[in-house]
Amino acid sequence: MQDIENNNFASLLLQQCRNRPGLAALIIPQLHKDGSLLSEETITFGDFEQRVCQFQRGLQAEGFRPGDRFVLMFPVSVDLYALIVALFAAAMVVVLVDPGMGKKQILRAISGTGAKALVTVRAVARLRWLLPSLWHIKMYVITSNRGSRLLGKLQRQSAELAAARPVIVLRGADDHALITFTSGTTGKPKGADRTHGFLRAQHESLAAMFPHVASDVDCTCFPAMVLHGLCCGITTVIPAVDLRAPASVNPAQVISQLKRHGVTRFSGAPAFMSALAEYINRQALHLPGVQQLAIGGAPVADAVCQNLVSAFPSARAYVVYGSTEAEPMTRVTLQEVLSDGDPSGGYLVGRTSDTTVIKIVRLPVPPPVLDERGIEPFTVASGETGEIVVCGPQVNRSYVSNPEENRKNKVIEIGGQVWHRTGDVGRLDARNRLCLLGRVNDVLDLSGSPVYPFPVERSVDALSGIRRSALVQAGPGKPAFLVLELEKNMTLQALESGVKSCLAHHRLAGVQIQLMVKLPVDRRHNSKIDRIALRKSLA
Repeated sequence: MQDIENNNFASLLLQQCRNRPGLAALIIPQLHKDGSLLSEETITFGDFEQRVCQFQRGLQAEGFRPGDRFVLMFPVSVDLYALIVALFAAAMVVVLVDPGMGKKQILRAISGTGAKALVTVRAVARLRWLLPSLWHIKMYVITSNRGSRLLGKLQRQSAELAAARPVIVLRGADDHALITFTSGTTGKPKGADRTHGFLRAQHESLAAMFPHVASDVDCTCFPAMVLHGLCCGITTVIPAVDLRAPASVNPAQVISQLKRHGVTRFSGAPAFMSALAEYINRQALHLPGVQQLAIGGAPVADAVCQNLVSAFPSARAYVVYGSTEAEPMTRVTLQEVLSDGDPSGGYLVGRTSDTTVIKIVRLPVPPPVLDERGIEPFTVASGETGEIVVCGPQVNRSYVSNPEENRKNKVIEIGGQVWHRTGDVGRLDARNRLCLLGRVNDVLDLSGSPVYPFPVERSVDALSGIRRSALVQAGPGKPAFLVLELEKNMTLQALESGVKSCLAHHRLAGVQIQLMVKLPVDRRHNSKIDRIALRKSLA
């Protein structure tokens, strides 16, 4: 029974509440509508445990039972994380839906979860009436996002709770804990099933890849890293930026946080991290307290790596490769990226963790049923290009209630081992380091030969005066375009020679060059080029 109990992911977090009750667990900013800092909400590990207990009593009083699913869609706050942990501990399932998916996909995601309750802001609550399948779901509406607690029936407070502790219900490693919907721009949204075992393995993999000490203070834009920090028993600071639009960051505001709270570890997506690094270098600031950096969520240009190295010269700084379904997969130091002599080889993302296995494969359509040889018959030779598949304890095994996507993206061996298809194209170099070449769906077909976008874009982005580039094809048999977003006050005439030289190097001399004031990017990190939107605009 003890082994089963230990698999409840909440036990890791709540143990830290008992080990370090007086330490600040979370420091979460509250922002004005214009993005300026209004205040900061701080809670200690001891008080966090009490908040979790209050929510647990509320859940019990409302009649919820183990296995019930809760959709949470409200701004980041102490209450959000306390409710998440309360649900984990009570053996209920948290469902997180990315608000950037758009109204239609949000409703489709929620309706497909079988949720018993929805906790959200008033604007989302109104959408519920558009879909009859949501009418039976219990609704809890947040009336303020400025640090106020969840008022009403979900949070029970009383004098007796002052000495009470949350109940941790027994869970197995394969029991549901967290379902995350972070995509679904086309077709049915995919809900990644993160079990208690998956979350524990993810925490252990992150701890091995990025060791911490008890005095560390973390600052991160990534939700998974917040849960990891709580499990480590260290203080986590949420940066003072609208997490729905991290590229809109006010660097001075976040840098003030880093200094004020003594942040030692720092992580975010390229658009966010790049804006901070540029500001630090421009103002000649020094932040020697930051000892570790991680940047991920999208390809990282060489210029961003160089800016970060200059801004944080004493930090151990890494590019991290991961995804919703498998995080982390690999890491590489920024210095190693910059010393890589061939920028035309794609984006270097490094080596795997000890528990992760990556293969480069070429799979038939539809995906095969594996025999006793497993994935090996489809693995390419060393140095060759193919699709990246990954397996390991922190790799998601399935999507919830979506057999079609499971068939497409999960390849299962006879013994039960699951290989997740990342949808990325890459290769392993002579030193067994992974290089990314692009997405499977973004490979261009020119004269019957595949052309991978990342090597071309990395070469072009290295030219001074180019903010970012995208090599895209509007459709099969259509012309290819290299679309450029230039730095301020830069002209194509000044750059044309260098750009054409890069294209000639990749044997793409006939590709058309086109300017765009701002390339479309993903809503979540503001860092990945939205190639679907770009192709539509070119078509």
